[in-house]
Amino acid sequence: MDLCREIGGALLSHHAAGKDLKAARKVITEGLMQTVGCRREQASCLVELSMELIHVNAYGRYKRNPLELSLLIQDATGQGQMDVSKN
Repeated sequence: MDLCREIGGALLSHHAAGKDLKAARKVITEGLMQTVGCRREQASCLVELSMELIHVNAYGRYKRNPLELSLLIQDATGQGQMDVSKN
């Protein structure tokens, strides 16, 4: 969660500076891939999860529903999708 707070802070800093958020997201994603050593998909999910934290702090609720959040957290932590056929 601390990592997502840091990512969220970076996104907000870019936004406050008037920078293009798509470019900022790309820079942050690439930085995560190099620093943390994760795949692009995982880095992208970390950024998405960070944006959810920004949303919940701004509006008091998550943008996604609980199932979507759960899947996003799985992807962001590198656990991937569970095989529901094993249930």
